Amino acid sequence: TSMRDMVIHGNDLVLATYGRSIYILDDITPLRSALGSSASAGPATFYPPAAALRWRWDDNEDTPLPREVAAAKNPPDGVVLDYFVGGDGATEGTIEIADSRGNLVRRYTSTPPEKSSLLPNVPEYWFAPPAVADVSRGPHRFVWNLRYQDPRILPYSYYGNFIDYIEYTLADHAIPGETPRSQAFGPLVAPGTYTVTLSMKLANGSSTVQKQQLTVKEDPRIRATQRDLDDQLTLAQQAVRGLNATTDAFNAARPLRDAVIDREKAAVTMQNAADLDAALKKLDKDLADMFDGTRTAPGIGPENRDLARTFTMIESADARPSQPAHDAVTATCSNIDKSFADWRKLQAETLPQINSQLTAHQLAALPAVNISTDSPCGK
Repeated sequence: TSMRDMVIHGNDLVLATYGRSIYILDDITPLRSALGSSASAGPATFYPPAAALRWRWDDNEDTPLPREVAAAKNPPDGVVLDYFVGGDGATEGTIEIADSRGNLVRRYTSTPPEKSSLLPNVPEYWFAPPAVADVSRGPHRFVWNLRYQDPRILPYSYYGNFIDYIEYTLADHAIPGETPRSQAFGPLVAPGTYTVTLSMKLANGSSTVQKQQLTVKEDPRIRATQRDLDDQLTLAQQAVRGLNATTDAFNAARPLRDAVIDREKAAVTMQNAADLDAALKKLDKDLADMFDGTRTAPGIGPENRDLARTFTMIESADARPSQPAHDAVTATCSNIDKSFADWRKLQAETLPQINSQLTAHQLAALPAVNISTDSPCGK
């Protein structure tokens, strides 16, 4: 194609062709770094990244275009991390981002994360492939979305009921092949300085660790101060801790709840097991109240759903969270703490008693459940 004009805009190379088209090569920072050097000379080269702009995706919630509709790609969402792997490549690799205090923000590996067993209610072509650190020979471009790890949330429908699939109603960042699978994204990092570490185990048995500094700048259109964004991140992280704890507790208790129902069925058919049957029925109800909630107490599952909605609201714009948002997180976390206290009591007192009854009737004891006893939303 005949190229008629060329201009460098910031870190992007823009080409104009005879056919009145424009092509953009996003972020030529690694090309500038590589001038006068040979990237393939060493086992690996991690190029200094350009400063990243902290901005949010378009909030036009829609569905991705059909695959047959022609559309050009948008610029990468986040910061571009370029590196080159020489020799025969590597067998393992990790990319870690830490804040200015050395706290881990995000970690990626060369192994794809485990895919959810729940089926989505939309076609697969919507979704972006998992972000992995490619360690094959050659140049690589990894894009970090400037977010912490996505929180773990339970599958609740738009109407608030628990479901056994992943429901997508209005998709965020609705682009074919780039729509995130997560229903809630991790909090955006605050503006500041971060350290990116690229570690690889090379095919020849040696290893390499390289670090680069990364500056994250605020969107110049935003009026929020650094203090506002720090407060937003602190509250969002508190909500994430509650989401992760309630999701893990809910999932960990499911085998126990299934086992209680199984023992109930066995007790009904046994003679002289009326006391055991009554104890199992009460335990079944207590577990349902604790995890599914009642009219007066939300329960661990609905607490997760409510906290996910509050978290999404907190992260919806660049602004200091309102006092009602703080109050909502505090109230939900207080309910979660109470639910976990009820669980600790049930685990310490009720389960041993019922297991003794089960053993006396020659029935298998209920399985142990490992749920953290820490305060889920603790500071």
